[in-house]
Amino acid sequence: MKTRKKDEFYYYLRDRFNNPVITVCIKRKDGEIARGLSILNSSDKIDKREGRKWSCKYADRALGTRATGLPIAREEAVEKLYKLYEHNSLLPVMATEHRFILTYKSVFEPILTSYEYKLLTRGDKNELS
Repeated sequence: MKTRKKDEFYYYLRDRFNNPVITVCIKRKDGEIARGLSILNSSDKIDKREGRKWSCKYADRALGTRATGLPIAREEAVEKLYKLYEHNSLLPVMATEHRFILTYKSVFEPILTSYEYKLLTRGDKNELS
């Protein structure tokens, strides 16, 4: 069994049927933070491992390039995002730097949701700087 890395966290945004639709990876490395996400296509089988792999890859890309990139433009993905925002008003989905937190697959130094902040500071005595 793989151990969880201290500075790498995953969470899922689910549809109204409680299926994971989006996998979000929040990663901290050398004091920098990145968010990566993968969106389940309608033709995909639900596979958390695959979602984690891609969301981590996108977070790593943001940390490596030190830039935000890969805007979400595919119509099916945008429709899923709007449905999630309508359904998940209490989940860690909120408006931030780009209207919604999920407008890019790869975000460098994102504005954290309160949920993401809790994930990154859990057990820490020092707050994020």
